[in-house]
Amino acid sequence: MFPIDRGIIIVHGELADKAQQLRYALRSAITTNPADSLLLSGGVDSSILAAIDPKIPAITVVLEGHGSDLRHAQQVTEYLGTPWYSVEINQARALDDIREVIRLTGSYDPAVKNDIPIYEGLRYSASLGHRIVRTGDAADGLFAGYSYLHQPNLNLEQWVRDLIPNIRLSSSRIARSMGLQITYPYLYQEVLDSAQKMQRSDLIRPLELGRPGDYAQLLNPELSRLNTWGKIILRVSAYGLLPNEIVWRTKTDLEFGSGTDIMESILEESVTRQEIREMRRSGKSFWSKYHGKLYLIYKELGLEPQPPEIGQYSCSWCGGGVLENRHHCQTCGGYPVNQENRFLFQKSYPENQYRRSQ
Repeated sequence: MFPIDRGIIIVHGELADKAQQLRYALRSAITTNPADSLLLSGGVDSSILAAIDPKIPAITVVLEGHGSDLRHAQQVTEYLGTPWYSVEINQARALDDIREVIRLTGSYDPAVKNDIPIYEGLRYSASLGHRIVRTGDAADGLFAGYSYLHQPNLNLEQWVRDLIPNIRLSSSRIARSMGLQITYPYLYQEVLDSAQKMQRSDLIRPLELGRPGDYAQLLNPELSRLNTWGKIILRVSAYGLLPNEIVWRTKTDLEFGSGTDIMESILEESVTRQEIREMRRSGKSFWSKYHGKLYLIYKELGLEPQPPEIGQYSCSWCGGGVLENRHHCQTCGGYPVNQENRFLFQKSYPENQYRRSQ
């Protein structure tokens, strides 16, 4: 078990050296690429960026009455003395945002819930006259924040090497539509070099903190008992810069931290029988009724998945083109996209299995 003293890891040797190198790399990224504002969720990824450059204003977006990001972001900005703007949107605004994000990204990936606070944060930043916005994107993939990267048989070093040339961020496309530029410190070359030097034990360790390291695990009773934590090296790099509660905040996807995850159930419950028939006629597969609803919005906007080009193959979910070395479709969010789906919805519903052929 990784030793903890009052909730703080005892750091020494190679781990301490790597943590210091990562902090220096992030500082260099920030110094080299100045920004007008920071999108701050209050998680360790964006908070360490605020700690390194506390003078630029931070912006946090949540759905009214939901999510925990507001509380954590306020704690960070008060601790650092950072100017802070909190933005709360209602459900009607969030529904409008979903449509706009689908239009801008050309995708009906179910992860659109994560893009709502990004879209609103960028829009608010633009309203302040800002032109360059900093975000903490890509840290979860580079430093094993996601619980699915904690599988013992996964070669993390190879996974990170394969990830880097294939990173695509929807925030970049959204920002361009507003005339904004985004700077990503975690994609700075020195930071990428640092990430590729990490060993599994630098990223993932079991910790007895009384809660799982990934909020998504709380949604599964079996996974909620696990005590594996990711982004160890990043958390250690934040020592002395941030409150301990922020350093060891459970990894919380933006949709949960901002509260926009509830938009899934709102859209799901709005689906009619006529819309299900329309989904079936499309010949496509979906994770759920929510996913199908996103497709209908996508279709209403005059969009359709583009067929494969040279170097691509056809997604088994939507028919769109997918790069030959990838298994996730950027158009529909399907995964894996190289196997046939028998059912209209991959999620199981009580009424029936909604076979595609019905």
